[in-house]
Amino acid sequence: MFRALRFSPHALSFILRLCTLSALLSAPLHAQSDDANSTDDTEATEERANYDRFLAVLRRRPAPGTALDRVYSYHQDFGTLGEFCTALKTEAATSTDGVATLILGLMEFRQGHESEAISALESAEKLRPQDYICSWTLGQALGTAGRYQEAVSAYERALTRNPARADRLSIFMDLGRAARLAGGSDAALAVWKRLEAEQPDDARVLEMIASVSLEDGDIQNALQRYEALAEKTTDDYKQTQFRLKAATLQLRLGDREAARAVLERLLDQLDPD
Repeated sequence: MFRALRFSPHALSFILRLCTLSALLSAPLHAQSDDANSTDDTEATEERANYDRFLAVLRRRPAPGTALDRVYSYHQDFGTLGEFCTALKTEAATSTDGVATLILGLMEFRQGHESEAISALESAEKLRPQDYICSWTLGQALGTAGRYQEAVSAYERALTRNPARADRLSIFMDLGRAARLAGGSDAALAVWKRLEAEQPDDARVLEMIASVSLEDGDIQNALQRYEALAEKTTDDYKQTQFRLKAATLQLRLGDREAARAVLERLLDQLDPD
């Protein structure tokens, strides 16, 4: 049996005020927690919606680019790359359009899994015989694996499949590198001559060839292109830059007299008196 408690009016008033204060202090904390949870849920929903949009874009046009980057980053952040690739393999086993197979190859290559990427991309190439992205990315994977002659063949196939102009130049650059690694400087030179014949008036082609040749250590070929660029351009500043690069390469090749002659000519142009 409970005994009834009796409080004085002052004590009862104090207790009521204390309860009210306690409620006021606790209410904002719950509200903040609810708001935080609500914000997290909203951000997660927006992130998933963005992912779904980029995945849809990637499925419409499987290729390296922003859509692939965003899909890859999403799974990398959540630690689900393995699960996503497993789902793609399952889909690829029954799909005939090659979309899942190509995306799988792109994802595997992005992760540095050359063997898995090559296998998927070879399958994708058979399913999508007109898609140059399959052959181009396969060439890159083969080159990374050190299979340079096979990479050359893949790049050649990519060039026959009507790539976009900007991509065509990039494929030629990759082809030239692979050709040099597979067959030496003469093989690379044959590729560069093909590209120059295809686009004879494009100075960017010469500059790209010069840059790639220099990166690959083919100094003589780079020198020839920079000298040609200096002759072709009508821009005085660019002409000076190209001649300086040519002089630097002549020094690297041990031709000091030719380099000195170029530098003296440039100094005369800067200070004719």
